[in-house]
Amino acid sequence: MKIISDLPNYILNEIRKLVEEGKYQSISNFLLVAAENQLTLESGDSTDLLRLSIEDTPGNSYKQERDLSHPSSNIPSLKPFDKIICEDIWENWLWGQINRLLPIKFAVRFLAIETVKLDQFPNKEDFNLTASKAARYFGNYLKVQDEKLEKARDEKLSTGFPISAKKEKSLDRYWSHFIGYQRGDGSLTGALFDLGFANVTEDPNCKIEIGLTESGIAFSKIENPVIDKDDFNRSLGDEEREFYINHIMKNVPGEVSLFALLLEIINRGVLRREPMNNELRKIVTSSEWSDGLVSTQRSGAISRMYEVGLITKKRIGLKVQYLSTDMGNSFLRRTA
Repeated sequence: MKIISDLPNYILNEIRKLVEEGKYQSISNFLLVAAENQLTLESGDSTDLLRLSIEDTPGNSYKQERDLSHPSSNIPSLKPFDKIICEDIWENWLWGQINRLLPIKFAVRFLAIETVKLDQFPNKEDFNLTASKAARYFGNYLKVQDEKLEKARDEKLSTGFPISAKKEKSLDRYWSHFIGYQRGDGSLTGALFDLGFANVTEDPNCKIEIGLTESGIAFSKIENPVIDKDDFNRSLGDEEREFYINHIMKNVPGEVSLFALLLEIINRGVLRREPMNNELRKIVTSSEWSDGLVSTQRSGAISRMYEVGLITKKRIGLKVQYLSTDMGNSFLRRTA
């Protein structure tokens, strides 16, 4: 349903700034989050909100309420939806705020568990809430481990999980970015959909359900060092990294194009963030993207590339340089 509303210019300008900074995908996305936050406030269930805020405190000991190991039962699958490949290269890139792969792995594993538990595809709205709350509990657990191990900001395992003090907004960002949502025109966007790990279908009552694709099931089954082994030294195992790279090569041309472009830029000797942004700006010159949005796209892609081992980092004082690894160079040759 389309609703037309007049907003004062000062409010509209502030919303546009947030979109340009990459904090929201669009003005519509901002308004959706704002409306859902207000509905939560109007529900008046302050007792429950207080209970959850206490339970979510990172300093509390984490007690896992459920087993996150992969279910042994067969999992039904959905066919991946046919994603339209846009003419402009940048329109095919993943949204920059999808800045880590571990939160995606968590969502895929959790969807596998919920599907088996319910013996059917979960209702999409219910899954958004259930998975986001579970991700918040797990993210706060990871935050404690990050602090114990004194991990640097860009090495933290809790990054991408909905652990912000602004709880409802944090939960909304998690499911909209790392799970995904259906736009008004019926198209799907968000990590699970853009990567071809999930799709939606309708139940007999025309309610939207979410389910994994065969690729999503395959990714959910691979052992993860953090989720399955309590190994906090790295977010993904070698098998997961290899799977992700092979998967995007076959199924996600937008991710491949951005990774290859950044690797080419790095191999030309452009090793720092701002110069990389300048190089990307030349590519998307007709996109009308703001500098903030260019930076968001570069930052998110660099984080994912580092997580799968395509690049490494070298610190010189307070500055960071990015260097291509052997795996990165092999990736680049495969795209030639």
